[in-house]
Amino acid sequence: MVLQNLTLVREFFLDCIKMSSVVLGSLMNLSSSSTSLSLELWGLQGQFPENIFHLPKLKLLSLSRVASWKLCFQWISSSFAWESSTTGQGRSRIFSNHLTGELGGHWSKSLHEIRLECNKIYGLIPPSISELVNLTNIDVSSNNLSGIVDLNLFSNMINLWGPDLSHSSLSVATDKFLKIQNQLNFLSLSYNRIHGEIPQLLSAKGMQSSQYLDLFHNFLTIFVDLTSNLPQQPFPILPQSMCILLIANNKLTGEIPPWICNISTFQIINLSNNNLSGNIPQCLGNFSTELSVLNLRSNSFHGTIPGSFTEGNKIRSLDLNGNELEG
Repeated sequence: MVLQNLTLVREFFLDCIKMSSVVLGSLMNLSSSSTSLSLELWGLQGQFPENIFHLPKLKLLSLSRVASWKLCFQWISSSFAWESSTTGQGRSRIFSNHLTGELGGHWSKSLHEIRLECNKIYGLIPPSISELVNLTNIDVSSNNLSGIVDLNLFSNMINLWGPDLSHSSLSVATDKFLKIQNQLNFLSLSYNRIHGEIPQLLSAKGMQSSQYLDLFHNFLTIFVDLTSNLPQQPFPILPQSMCILLIANNKLTGEIPPWICNISTFQIINLSNNNLSGNIPQCLGNFSTELSVLNLRSNSFHGTIPGSFTEGNKIRSLDLNGNELEG
């Protein structure tokens, strides 16, 4: 077996080799001083040895995509990932194949980036992940993760750009968001089982500079009664830096407040397939020269369509179907 008895080797690069018949247990003999293990495009299947995540000096673990991947981000380039990991910035990346099993409770604290998307990993996100304070990115999307995740697990990761926890069966206790202190530029929780109201999520300190929020296809609610001086639940206050807002396919009700047009950084707004009503703010036609996608499809809006759009606008997709609009 090629990997047996190589206890002094620190760096293993076996990319683009068809070795799907290799017994993954042979990786058990790697030296504790190993710093790099790259097995890109192997076509690995089965249970990956948990001891790999215990290697204290591991900086790079790359198990990149194979041709048989489905529902994966094909634009991810393994060669780009490798170049990024060797720029001297101390980045670590974990890519994946057809791995199964649960996320272990012990990880190398030297990891800077974890990518395990598009696998068959199941179970809970372990609390011990909070110990990885050097993480800049974590992507465990498109797996079979379940249970309630406390986003405060990421609160000590001051350099974390944002977690991608989409396409699983996770739920989130919305009151937990209030404790997040680090600044999350990106948060993707689409296609999960999140219930509750959005305002607590967006009022967290760590969300005030967010640029990308994806809550597509959950069970979130907003109730706004603008006929009363004391609305039962105000529309969530959005960060002024917000660029992409995706809250389609939920159970949002009420109206879009005019102050949403104070956020001139919007590039994409998708609130389709909800129960929003009232008039569409006329300012949506000219509040942002960067807006390229506005999707309010399948709601209960009435009144007139915004009469004009800013000269030089970047609108490429405007979808207002399934409403009661005129004009």
